[in-house]
Amino acid sequence: TIADRLSRLVESPNCAVALLDSDRRALGTVIAANGAPTPLAGPAPLNEPASLREALYSGRSQLLASPPAGNGQSGVMALAHAWSVPALEVTPMMVRGQPIGALLVGVAEGEQRSPLERGLSESFAYFAATAVENARLYGDAADKRRELEAVLAGIGDGVLVTDIEGRLALMNPVAGRALGVAPDAPLPGAPVRGLLPAEELVDLLEETAAAGRVFIRELPIAAAGSASDGQPRTFQALAAPLFRATESGEQVGGVVVVLRDITAQKELERMKSNFLSVVSHELKTPLHSIKGFVDIILMGKTGPVTDLQRDFLGTVQEQTGHLQRLIEDL
Repeated sequence: TIADRLSRLVESPNCAVALLDSDRRALGTVIAANGAPTPLAGPAPLNEPASLREALYSGRSQLLASPPAGNGQSGVMALAHAWSVPALEVTPMMVRGQPIGALLVGVAEGEQRSPLERGLSESFAYFAATAVENARLYGDAADKRRELEAVLAGIGDGVLVTDIEGRLALMNPVAGRALGVAPDAPLPGAPVRGLLPAEELVDLLEETAAAGRVFIRELPIAAAGSASDGQPRTFQALAAPLFRATESGEQVGGVVVVLRDITAQKELERMKSNFLSVVSHELKTPLHSIKGFVDIILMGKTGPVTDLQRDFLGTVQEQTGHLQRLIEDL
């Protein structure tokens, strides 16, 4: 599009747009106007001709004369040979003071480019460079978004993001399954209140947005299909505000929540509590009886005790006390 519009602007069919490669050592992409083929076999080095690099970094339109045919045509001057013109006008495309490419216009024999025409080319080069840079930034942003979505889809925790108005901006599949949200539900832009079945989670989102600080809560969430036994699952919810820069400083622009299923962990804690209850009641009760009867025998309440019996009973009494201390440590 840039090459075709340049051709109409300068009223010449011999136009092309060239972009520097990532190393800034060569013009890696050259596209001629009106879909015309380019005779370049590969990237055009910036030292062919030697004045090409100087022209690109000058920031102004430069006229590069083509060497005689007998000296060979290399680099971008292969375009001049293909277009049968004696010179190329090179107009740098600059972004933040650095060239990203150039506009190439074939200058015919005896043709004179006025300062006004060169000024038009330089203005067009500015807008063309902005368009190319915006396209690259848009592509980079789209790539980053796809990477982020792939990461969020692959992690085991649920993640959802809302804006400051309480509208859903993003939800990964794990969160969708945990909350029982249908896969075909219209998610981006939908208000979370009414969409999410967990009222406590919605309240947490609103509280985080209002307070502007991090909250960690344990939330029981009963979503359709979230548990095989129909019981609510327990999630640890970490809610954090998302800040955005404004003229008056940073302001809360949204909330991100990470949901971690801790149902199994809570079940283990319940089992541990039950185990400790068994230890403290079921083991302590008979232990008290053993210790009590040994004390009674040693006191002689059941008759005379020989020295050997007293020694054995003393060992039982000592080990009973040791076992009692172990249970208390548990």
